[in-house]
Amino acid sequence: MKTVYTNLVIVTIFVGAYILGSFGAAVSCMSNQNSGKVPLLVLMYHNITAKPALRGKYCVTVQEFENDLKYLQNNGYTPISVKQLTAFAHNSAPLPDKPVIITFDDGYGSFYTYAYPLLEKYDFKAVVNNVGSFTEKYTDLEEQNHPDCHNPDYCYLTLSEITKLQESGRIEMGCHTYDMHSLGKRKGCGRIKSESPEAYETALAEDIAKYRRVMPYSTSIFAYPYGIYSKESPSILRKLGFTAVFDCTERMNYIDDKNIDWLFNIHRYNRPSGISSESFFAKIQ
Repeated sequence: MKTVYTNLVIVTIFVGAYILGSFGAAVSCMSNQNSGKVPLLVLMYHNITAKPALRGKYCVTVQEFENDLKYLQNNGYTPISVKQLTAFAHNSAPLPDKPVIITFDDGYGSFYTYAYPLLEKYDFKAVVNNVGSFTEKYTDLEEQNHPDCHNPDYCYLTLSEITKLQESGRIEMGCHTYDMHSLGKRKGCGRIKSESPEAYETALAEDIAKYRRVMPYSTSIFAYPYGIYSKESPSILRKLGFTAVFDCTERMNYIDDKNIDWLFNIHRYNRPSGISSESFFAKIQ
């Protein structure tokens, strides 16, 4: 009986050592893969509110957003533009220590009311990925002097507001599709099950063409609605002239100027409400 027990202990120790060794090797392998690469943090916001009752997974309060900006500033992060990012990827242009990209999806009007003044206050840059059909609708409401067209509790950016944002040199606009921001038959930029790759490419290209007709500016930045896309999406977006594509995978980016395929799957952390800046950033360090 003592011999069996001794053998069992030896086997347990051996298996444990093997597992630990394998884990250590995996960590070492990941570390080696990222060696020499630049860690890039990308944050994803959506709506922002002055009313705590409206906050949620995709809506932070004004105070939470300002606390995040203070945290970034106090911890040595430097917000960069997508233009700087692509210059690094294509031309080896230098990046600052601890670069971060701040993105806002959907193009809520609250960005203009609440977020933009704070970005000015802290001298930060950001990217706004707007949905073309939303902008078109609220631009029409603005032209009709509709009372709700600038209600920060629920409205979307108008073309006049977007023009002012771009003129600041602080804000880059990205395409969040013209009208694929839905979870109906087609979910986001995903391919419908019965759809051929050719039909899918046509549908995506036509949607983006409509966005470009409506928007009075050109952009090479794209963000997948809901983070949903198909295996064909990156190559289609390349052909359509996009040079940087954001997804919704919550993971740190490790980038270099050698293999730049990462430009078409830039990962982002969604920023929910209800958690302090210190706790949120501690989770992603």
